[in-house]
Amino acid sequence: ANTEWALFVAADHLNSVVPELVPRMELARLNFRVAKINLAKGATLGANVNLNDCLTCLNQSGEKWKDYDFTLNLLNELMESEYSIGKFEMAFMHLQDVLENATSLDDKFTAYFYKMKTFAEDENRDYQKGIVVGLQICKMYGITIPNSPNRTDLMKENVKLEMKLRNQPLTVLSKLPRTDDSTVFRILNEVHHYATFEGNNDLAAL
Repeated sequence: ANTEWALFVAADHLNSVVPELVPRMELARLNFRVAKINLAKGATLGANVNLNDCLTCLNQSGEKWKDYDFTLNLLNELMESEYSIGKFEMAFMHLQDVLENATSLDDKFTAYFYKMKTFAEDENRDYQKGIVVGLQICKMYGITIPNSPNRTDLMKENVKLEMKLRNQPLTVLSKLPRTDDSTVFRILNEVHHYATFEGNNDLAAL
């Protein structure tokens, strides 16, 4: 507890010092560490301030995206933080930064996830846009689902399930291998909610 208190005091003091006197990346990492402590304690607003201080220091250091992992981790935390306190425009700005600069689909996942959520859950509540973006993300991962599935699509899904379960007891469901690709299921779970809110029962049933 004393160590944490000292970190908070140090960050607060150093953030007020003239930038030229404190190495920017060292202070960025200190702010990030303090932000993680605040997040662990549920101090969402305090963590948001720390994360924004961290980004300021990172920008001043000239190391943004040169230190790839640190920048990616910070922006992922920031977009989640801004989203959680209702600052959807700020979250969108950070996720766009990641989508433009991250180098792999997996590194872009959090940005895509919050892109979907900002469209569907901001003050406009555009669930249909959230569905479209969510299904576009699924397609990137090799899963194609139509935006407006018809009865034929539902029948195809049922046939697939019946083929898997033919001559098998229902208990086989509990023994099916679990997928490690939880990322897609996070997207599909959100799409299911949005489809339900939109009254798109066919899509929600898939």
